[in-house]
Amino acid sequence: MDDLMALALVLRASPLALLLPHGNQGDASSEFGNGEVRNDELWQWAIGERPLDDDDTRRFQAASLPAWLEVRSLTMSIGRGAVPIGEFDQWWNTKTGDSRGDS
Repeated sequence: MDDLMALALVLRASPLALLLPHGNQGDASSEFGNGEVRNDELWQWAIGERPLDDDDTRRFQAASLPAWLEVRSLTMSIGRGAVPIGEFDQWWNTKTGDSRGDS
């Protein structure tokens, strides 16, 4: 694990970017466990956003994330296109009513 973290630091990337597949949202699948999982679902699971199975989402999030961590995910809204990173803060503030304007 330390080697992965060091490599991620050198490459200036998230460790998840080194572990998980990239590709189009929802179009591509990867073999995982005993089956295939869409790449967007795999990333949502890895960042602690939602379980891969039908488990309770809140229970999964409580077990996956520290209580102090606020996650601002681009995938939290289902059925919409990707938000360009330069527009994310404005989109998030509109979505959540957050008027602080900080990232």
